[in-house]
Amino acid sequence: MNAEHTYVVVRNGLRPLNPRPRFSEYLGQLWERRYFIVAEARSKALRSTRDYRLWKLWLVANPILDVAFYGFLFGVLFRTSRGIDNFVGYLFLGFFAFLGVL
Repeated sequence: MNAEHTYVVVRNGLRPLNPRPRFSEYLGQLWERRYFIVAEARSKALRSTRDYRLWKLWLVANPILDVAFYGFLFGVLFRTSRGIDNFVGYLFLGFFAFLGVL
């Protein structure tokens, strides 16, 4: 039942749903919303710098937390720390070599 239908649309009564305003009207709308524009820009700027500071903290804290987890896992649970002189350094080197940083 795939019959092709042809529809004829008469353009006489059609008009755009959301036409662009004239440039002078657009400037007037911008002027009316200026307080909102400034407040939103300040909010985004403060949020991005706050997120950036947290990102820098996470950049340092994440590898330390990962090494602590692997230290607990291999050192305490699996007891592989026996016989290794510098187990913490061994964990750091192993972790960063695993990530491909070194």
